[in-house]
Amino acid sequence: MFAKIHEAGPPVEAQPQPLAQQLAPVTRNGGGWIFLSFPLLAIVCHLIYSPLGFNPTDDGLQLAFARRVLHGEIPHRDFISVRPALSYYAWAPAVALFGDRVLLLSRGIVWLQWAAITAAWTWLFARALPKNHLQSAEITAAGIIAFATSVHHFPIMPWHTTDGLMLASLGLMLTCSSRPVRRSLGWFIIGLAPLCKQSFVPLVPLLLLLSLDRKRWQAWMLATAPTFFYACALVMAGAGKDAWDQ
Repeated sequence: MFAKIHEAGPPVEAQPQPLAQQLAPVTRNGGGWIFLSFPLLAIVCHLIYSPLGFNPTDDGLQLAFARRVLHGEIPHRDFISVRPALSYYAWAPAVALFGDRVLLLSRGIVWLQWAAITAAWTWLFARALPKNHLQSAEITAAGIIAFATSVHHFPIMPWHTTDGLMLASLGLMLTCSSRPVRRSLGWFIIGLAPLCKQSFVPLVPLLLLLSLDRKRWQAWMLATAPTFFYACALVMAGAGKDAWDQ
């Protein structure tokens, strides 16, 4: 499927095509609703389900780490973190702004994260199909089913795996663009996923090797740059050895 996705839009060096033409399988027949429907669905789900219940397993864990970061603590050095710390910093603004409603409002962000993941993979799925194979309504219906399946078995709460999945999904979508700038941004975003959870590390070289950018040293540099800079920051903060041990 990955090969088909990239073959649908040849790299700009080979046969440059207008972006609108490359997105024809997704955007024709009112395909804008494909992307609009998922945030609307996420908002509806948030209003109905987010106020219900509490997850005693790890609900608020990422937010607690984010609060420690806001207080000036350095992950790994000042508190144990068995994963890279990007998610803590990503959720810090929510902790700072949402006050005593942070649990409720952060769930709304998580619903939107799943909407973004679903929209990205629906776009990739539609792009891999022959043109006119499915209408927009059918593609949207498939995406809604995927959305419901994705959120069904895991608590709606801030979580490092969800953060990494969103980054990897959006980054992969951008790497399918015909524009080098967008593709470069996509590889950088994919490179951020391992900083949410180290199990995403194998994903970076795998996607690079399967892509048409596998011979572009710029793509490899951009995809590995976040990890390199994170490691440098840890060393400069005196947390390098602690991070390695943890």
